[in-house]
Amino acid sequence: MVKSSIRDPNNVWYVPAFRIFVTKGGNAEFPCLITAPEYGSSVTLITDDASRLSPETNYSFSTERGITLYNVQSKQKGYYRCQAVINGKTEKSSKIRLIVEEALEKPVSVMMDTVDHVRIVGEPFEVTCRVIAPSHKYDIRWVTSAKSVRRAKKTSYENENYFISDILSVPAVTMEDSGKYTCVANNSAGFRNASTMLQVVESGYVFLTPVQATSQEVALGESLKLQVHIEAYPKLLYWGWEHTNPLKNSGTTTSKGQMMSGNNWYNNTLFLNRLQEEEGGLYTFYALNNETNASVTFSISVKSPPRVCKIKVPANDSSILQCMGIGYPAPRIEWYQCPIHSDRLFWGTCESLGEMPGKPKYQVRWKIIEACEGNNYIFIDPTQLPYNEKWEFPRNNLQFVKSSEEEDEIREDLRPLNLSDLLQFSSQVAQGMAFLASKNDYTNLPSATEEDSGCDTSGCCEESCEQEESGQPLLKSNNYQFC
Repeated sequence: MVKSSIRDPNNVWYVPAFRIFVTKGGNAEFPCLITAPEYGSSVTLITDDASRLSPETNYSFSTERGITLYNVQSKQKGYYRCQAVINGKTEKSSKIRLIVEEALEKPVSVMMDTVDHVRIVGEPFEVTCRVIAPSHKYDIRWVTSAKSVRRAKKTSYENENYFISDILSVPAVTMEDSGKYTCVANNSAGFRNASTMLQVVESGYVFLTPVQATSQEVALGESLKLQVHIEAYPKLLYWGWEHTNPLKNSGTTTSKGQMMSGNNWYNNTLFLNRLQEEEGGLYTFYALNNETNASVTFSISVKSPPRVCKIKVPANDSSILQCMGIGYPAPRIEWYQCPIHSDRLFWGTCESLGEMPGKPKYQVRWKIIEACEGNNYIFIDPTQLPYNEKWEFPRNNLQFVKSSEEEDEIREDLRPLNLSDLLQFSSQVAQGMAFLASKNDYTNLPSATEEDSGCDTSGCCEESCEQEESGQPLLKSNNYQFC
């Protein structure tokens, strides 16, 4: 294209091209170059048939480019001329053909309702296809295996776009209506489509799928979450969690959990924070709609140290001893049977025989003297043994055999008694007291001789004889001599 005007006294106009192309909505340049630029202000655009230009026609002139026509529409196609008034005379250019080409349209957009649908046999079904088209030149159709369908369409125009809602419906679905429903829309720019699925069922349902394992072990103080995925139709009416602990007999507690929902599906999460021992047990999630219900149970074991919580003898059977221990994992209970004759030491105190109050002088040990029926025992309390200050030696003077180890550990003012000797000694004292009481006259007691004393000659009898000579009564029995 020539970019400068050319002065030619015989030709006012220089037109290098007689046909120009423009896309609809674009700008068209008519190459009308005037040879006398000083007359450019009088240049106008006219149609070849001298018809008037439409009111919306907008153009400008440049001596370098010619006339520019803006925002060309299809109806503006045809033949044009440029003209100017020079020295009072109208000069017209040769005609130029304007060819307007249709612009490529934007493609349509297609959107559908939720992806999946569920219906029970006999229920109605309806799905909407939403189409946006840049012009009225579009087409919409449905692809489906359903036979008895109805269609309705709603159209609106906004912001130079057409908005179409194409509604397909089935009055009462059958099992054969299950399948894919596809909406196809097209214009000059091509095709677009969207699909949805319909599942027809004979009755409603509730399906539960645990996300975690249904049996879990957690440490004391740990946190845990339980999740359940639910598929249900019709929609759920009620759901929740129930917790029971068979070991605690603490009743049932309920909670709702955190629920998320979608199209015929749900996700429920129960958060268990810093689990304690009593929070173990069974957690059951249940859900129901107006057609059916379902539940799933999680078994949660909280690891805890073992301990004995109860030992008892059944009221109806004294031959049984029951021990109940708790803890997880399950504690192992072991029974130990004590020997038939064995010592069990229980520490107690008796009053001091001295004049200083508040501090016991003797340690008294308990002695099991007889075992019967395996677990029943007879105990002797040394503080309850017979004692008579008149006839029995003062206990301060008693001497007992102790091991060297015991001797080192026991304080001088707190002496342990050898209860075997104490029992034998007290028994002999009791016999002596009974014998003397029956005689009432101590001077009539027969004198004992060495022959019937049962003693040897190692000093025990010598001590007895010394006591006889002093006039004190003497009782000889078994291996003990009582004076």
